[in-house]
Amino acid sequence: MSSPRSFAALDRTSQPLILPAAHDALSARLIEMAGLEGFSVAGSSLLAARYALPDLGMTGLADIGAGVRDMLSVTDLPCLVDGDNGYGDVKAVVRMVETYEALGVAAVTIEDQEAPVKRPGQEAALAVCEEDVILAKLRAAVQVRRSRDFWIIGRTDIYALAGVDAALRRAEAYLLAGADGLFVAGIRTDEDLWRVGQAFGNVPLVAVQYGTAGWPTMNPAELHAAGFDLIIYPHAMLAPACLAMQNALAELTAGIAGDGAAAPYRVDPAARATINAATRLEHWQDLNGLPGGGR
Repeated sequence: MSSPRSFAALDRTSQPLILPAAHDALSARLIEMAGLEGFSVAGSSLLAARYALPDLGMTGLADIGAGVRDMLSVTDLPCLVDGDNGYGDVKAVVRMVETYEALGVAAVTIEDQEAPVKRPGQEAALAVCEEDVILAKLRAAVQVRRSRDFWIIGRTDIYALAGVDAALRRAEAYLLAGADGLFVAGIRTDEDLWRVGQAFGNVPLVAVQYGTAGWPTMNPAELHAAGFDLIIYPHAMLAPACLAMQNALAELTAGIAGDGAAAPYRVDPAARATINAATRLEHWQDLNGLPGGGR
């Protein structure tokens, strides 16, 4: 594949960039087939799919990087990766930035949650680091990157602990440290979304839509009007896929009793065709002169 495009090259003026979270190479390819202009890599979805683990800080750069490498091997779309807190101190942040930029990642978030009590994105943070700690990480990240097209996005989770005013103050400090974009995590009200969205002019802003109770449910046009450019959907692909797999297994096990009540096993031809297209079956068969199509 050629080098992935950067988010800087995409037009953010007319509409927001919809970034569903890919969790493996197949889901990244499906996002590309859907005609979207980019995707995200959320720790929660990748870790669940690849390792059956929650996003509680039990893994590191090597674990996430392996999954990111798989995804970027099959698509040229720009990718925004959840970099947690950089997986350690300033040295770890530098290594993370060097690793992800070499892989072809377009942007990475660096957050201020304290690692020992890290919580998943949809849950309120329990603690954040001192401001000088996260600012040192952001400055190091900006200094070590090779290209300005590789975006460093500062994420703060202080909103859950101290409110929107504290979040705005910390986000402003991130910009002064050189961050290219901002992500104020955990915003709970439409009013606060608007305050954050209107506070930073043309700075790229990230919003997250979890799709669960208790969170704002603005549609993409509304979020864009509020000032947000990149909209992440962490659970848009993996959550329905998990439920579909569970339902498929339930259908299989329904026939174990042998009472004849279970319907015969069938695969939806459209599903098979989608897999064939996503894996580029005909392309690979053509290389060997084999007839197209799949079983």
